[in-house]
Amino acid sequence: NPHLRQLVVHWAGLNSSTIVVLTKDRASGSVTTSNLYFSYDYGATFIRKIASFATAALHARISDFVHAFHETDRYIFIDLHTPSLYTTTDSGRSFSHVTSLPFTPNSLSIHRTKPWIVLGHDKTDPNKNLYKSNDFGSSWVRIQTRVEKFEWGSQSGGYPGDSLYVQRKELDGSLTILKSETYFQHDVTEQVLISNVVDFILMNSSMFAVRQNAANKELWVALTRQSRFSRANFPNSQPIQQFYVVDAADSQIMLCASHGPGVTHIYISEPNGVDFSLSLENVTYFNPDGPHTTFSLYATKRFVDVHKVSGMRSIFIANVMTQSSIPGEVYNASSMRSVITFDKGGYWEHVAPPDYDAFGHKINCSIRDGCSLHLTQKFHHAYPSTRSNPIFTLPSAPGFIIAQGNVGKNIVTDPALYFSSSAGKQWNQILSGLWYFVWGDHGGVIAAVIQFERTNLLWYSVNQGQTWETHQFYNESIRVYGLMTEPGETSTTFTLFGSENTYGHSWVIIQVDLRKVLRLKCTDDDYKTWSPSDEKGVTCLMGSQNVYKRRRQHAYCYNGRDYDRPTTTHHCQCTRFDFECDVGFHVPTSWGMFCVPDPSSPFDVYRVPPTCSIGKMYNRTKGYRKLAGDVCVGGPAANHYAPDLVPCPVEEESSFMLLSTTRGLVRFDIQSNESSTLNNEVPAMKAFDFDYPSNCVYWGNHRGAIKSTCFNTTHSASATHTILQTASTNISAVSVDWLSRNIYWCDGHVHLTDMEGKYLRVLHNMHCMHRQTDMVIDPTHGLIYTASGRNAVIYKMRMDGSNITTLLSTSHRSNVKAMKLYLPEDKLYWVQGSTVYSAFLDGSRVRAVAHTLGFTGNYGIDIFKNNLYWLEGSSGINYRDKYALDRTHVLIQYPAYGVLIRSFKIFTRQSQSGVPHVCSNHKCSQLCTAAPTPTSSTLVPDGAEVCTCPSNQKFVNGSCQATDKKCLSSEMLCSNDRCVMKVWRCDGEDDCGDGSDERDCPARDCTSNEFECSNRHCIPSYWHCDHDNDCHDNSDEVGCQYTTCNNATQFQCANGKCKNNAWVCDGDNDCGDWSDEQNCVNSTQPSSVCDSNYHSWAGHCFPRLWVCDGDVDCVGGSDESNCTRHNSTCYNSHQRACDSGQCVYTWWFCDGSPDCLDGSDEHGCTSAHTTPLPTTPTLTPNECGSAHLPCRTSGACYSLLWRCDGVDDCGDDSDEFDCNTTSSVQPSHHLPCFSDLLQFRCGNGICIFRFYKCDGDNDCGDWSDERGC
Repeated sequence: NPHLRQLVVHWAGLNSSTIVVLTKDRASGSVTTSNLYFSYDYGATFIRKIASFATAALHARISDFVHAFHETDRYIFIDLHTPSLYTTTDSGRSFSHVTSLPFTPNSLSIHRTKPWIVLGHDKTDPNKNLYKSNDFGSSWVRIQTRVEKFEWGSQSGGYPGDSLYVQRKELDGSLTILKSETYFQHDVTEQVLISNVVDFILMNSSMFAVRQNAANKELWVALTRQSRFSRANFPNSQPIQQFYVVDAADSQIMLCASHGPGVTHIYISEPNGVDFSLSLENVTYFNPDGPHTTFSLYATKRFVDVHKVSGMRSIFIANVMTQSSIPGEVYNASSMRSVITFDKGGYWEHVAPPDYDAFGHKINCSIRDGCSLHLTQKFHHAYPSTRSNPIFTLPSAPGFIIAQGNVGKNIVTDPALYFSSSAGKQWNQILSGLWYFVWGDHGGVIAAVIQFERTNLLWYSVNQGQTWETHQFYNESIRVYGLMTEPGETSTTFTLFGSENTYGHSWVIIQVDLRKVLRLKCTDDDYKTWSPSDEKGVTCLMGSQNVYKRRRQHAYCYNGRDYDRPTTTHHCQCTRFDFECDVGFHVPTSWGMFCVPDPSSPFDVYRVPPTCSIGKMYNRTKGYRKLAGDVCVGGPAANHYAPDLVPCPVEEESSFMLLSTTRGLVRFDIQSNESSTLNNEVPAMKAFDFDYPSNCVYWGNHRGAIKSTCFNTTHSASATHTILQTASTNISAVSVDWLSRNIYWCDGHVHLTDMEGKYLRVLHNMHCMHRQTDMVIDPTHGLIYTASGRNAVIYKMRMDGSNITTLLSTSHRSNVKAMKLYLPEDKLYWVQGSTVYSAFLDGSRVRAVAHTLGFTGNYGIDIFKNNLYWLEGSSGINYRDKYALDRTHVLIQYPAYGVLIRSFKIFTRQSQSGVPHVCSNHKCSQLCTAAPTPTSSTLVPDGAEVCTCPSNQKFVNGSCQATDKKCLSSEMLCSNDRCVMKVWRCDGEDDCGDGSDERDCPARDCTSNEFECSNRHCIPSYWHCDHDNDCHDNSDEVGCQYTTCNNATQFQCANGKCKNNAWVCDGDNDCGDWSDEQNCVNSTQPSSVCDSNYHSWAGHCFPRLWVCDGDVDCVGGSDESNCTRHNSTCYNSHQRACDSGQCVYTWWFCDGSPDCLDGSDEHGCTSAHTTPLPTTPTLTPNECGSAHLPCRTSGACYSLLWRCDGVDDCGDDSDEFDCNTTSSVQPSHHLPCFSDLLQFRCGNGICIFRFYKCDGDNDCGDWSDERGC
């Protein structure tokens, strides 16, 4: 009938040859005429069934039909005009006409596994009754009333298939969700799941309900059909107007939340199904309820442009909205882009464009330039100017994707047809223009018909679109409206339907069988294995590698309808792509693929759980969580991204900063910004650490002493004790092992002692020996990290000094300083030059975190939560957000305390977590250290300790015993073969452990040259009444009559001590209370005379290069007073003055890195500008000896072996001057990269690792490493 304008074509199902065709016409929304046809031979012939429906000479008006899922011969056809039903159980060969209906059947649903059970819903009835039939529609009974919506229960997961869920409207207008296993026919009481809802949906085994709360909607989730509903939490405070559930497989929910017109985001749930994290912003979403736009005229159902690739667990393709080019238009077809995820929303990326078009022409498109492939989905299928078909995937052809789209910066209205055989990793353009498309034979043949044009040609390809053939399917051209095949797409029979217009409109349905083009049946040699992978070639998705068997591209053979595709699964090691951002974290554009705290999130990502009590453990996040359903096992990523299991803190305490100043130790509360001076007797500590268990500060002074100062609960200091006196005068780092109760320090070597200073070890690093410049320890995992100034290498070793390995070789030639371990991120931070770097604790992913910070002699950094803190010279503490380094904030600014800051550290109770009883069983007779853990995500277990002994002893039966019963000359042999210090003999303490060092001791009386303390200790007589607590009980200072100082030669300190007049105002705390350095003025004239190359102050000579160089080197700042700013003359001929008057080396001007404090060395530079190299200085040996040379600035001596080795040992590059004497070419002011094979020189002269080139990151700082990629 040419007047019937609507055509419905239905294929009965898998392995069925039945096709049903319904044609109909409408007037005023009602069907006026209809015809029904059945085909039993895949559409080759059709039988008209209209005569079977004739009643009283009035033809039936069939508006719709429903079909049984498993019993494909069952159909129910609906006539709303009568109203009546026509049922068939034999594919239309016979019918039953049901006329006595108690309702208008505008909605029918057949039970999935029990097809004789049918539910009917009358939406037009004011009561909205729900009916049930037990005999396939012949008779009906009402089971509920006021039903807004109903859903069958799922049989998956062991849930009853007869469960029925209804959304009922109560008399007060509210909505209630009810559940019944008896179709409400035999329930004793109603099962109310949740009330006061506005919407409800079931997906997989999960249930979702929506409640209205003022202008905001709330999502309530039950992960299983037996769970209670819980309110979902989202990581921002934006109001939510609508929800759309995308996927609920693998116990993880992916949904969209619409925050307003054009603002819809994708969120991913945690395993609990309640807490959600942001996954993707501004996804394309439409709801016909609003806002009403032009597009509302073409779309009647809500949708979201997110496609799950069938057969793949974790691959999704989404379209996101960009800014509309049409003012006031929310939905714009040309303002969208496509992105893809291979880990269910953990990480999204642009879709890779093909290299060539369908004609073999090169496509110039690079993701780096913002160009990628974009694929149309539901929006463009409904959009009037495109009507392109959405993405097509099916489980019968794993990894195959056919889609319309285009290459460019966004979706345009001139698409082509694209094909991927790699689940979206790689794409080929296979046809140009708009097409209807489908595949058959498990993806072995692709069929396509051109869209919107009259044609009689079917295009087909048997090699995945590489080449195409055509088949003339009709004797004249027709307008095609659709192309389909048997559900499951396993056969080679295709059906086209359209209309011919030769003699007016007429529907045409054509069958095409392409079986013959595939020739022979496939054999084992025609198949190969394939695994899906992501854009980076990672074949493990969601922690497993699924291996499929697929026909080779050029094996032109027939898979067959019954082909059973073999699949195997292997578990993989964990990688970054097995983790997503934890709640409160996100991946900003500038950080590529790493999760950082989301500034818009209301969650405190560093919070300790409120249920965390003493003695329990909790998982401390690093910003990541394993994807729900991910089955990966082990691997390095498990250490980087998995949370740390740490003990609950003993008590919550404000995080605080300790500052070592020239006036003493200051405690600064970071939350309240309140400060207090703890002790003014321990000033200018450069190296110190704090121990929470003892509430003590351990520090090293410039005279080589390791000391401790403890505090009470009010932060008042008790006496300072000397733990150990060393021979070092350059202690660069002190660290407390709060678990094993040891102290480590670095003075070129790394040393270890117990907290009483009784036992001492030197941890030799044979790679760099005495050139270790910094150190940081990780007691929780039993490791030490040290840095070598010899070759700018960072090493890792056990806490007893064994198993030394190279962690990483830095690309910067200057010394590694200010190392900081930040376990919540599993990262190590350090400073080189004026740049802060970071790396994972396995040495991977080295990155520059912040450039050109104001380090001017004092190097100090720390990490606390999101912020990077650093010491700005000696004048203050600044900080930045380490994830968004766009602004510097001042925390403490000189003269906040009227003093200079030498160093600082930040402490929290969480920063000293771990098992508190390591080494507490006293198995070790001398030093005990924690053993390293198998992974950095696990803590040192109880009893996992290592006992260390001197080189001449071995650990036997719980003690250090002498080898061959020989001890060092400074030791004595105990009866149990232990060795102890000789000076410990007869000191009243059992050091041997068997009392042998205290046997046969004479009565202990102090000699005439000694003073006897109250605790029976003897000290030299001249220590009596010397103002020092030498007895450790202060008895040597009780009742003293202190002598009067000689005013002519001595200075009397505030504490009564007498010091040499020459020591006054010399910058050293000789009195111990800094009274000898108070009230010092610049007019104080030194008694000594310095030569012309030095500046004199307080009896000391300083290099004249330090005068007026912008750095305060003398206490009081005399070296920077009376300086004439903007002075163009520098004392050093190799230096040049900054605008501020500061002198820096000439070759630092216009080198791409600001070295002047005011940045003037980089003003007025052009890209081609280079500063001439200054005249190479002449180096004279002076008193350094024949094997050493002096540094230019400091005069320090360095070994000839370090000359021209590419390392700045002097700190001013003077040991690297004039190293290219054989070349006539003027040497560059930049040193060569260490290895041309391993390093790449940036345009600004910086050397980076070669594998950083073309990785998408600005590692050079000037993007030169990303040019020409």
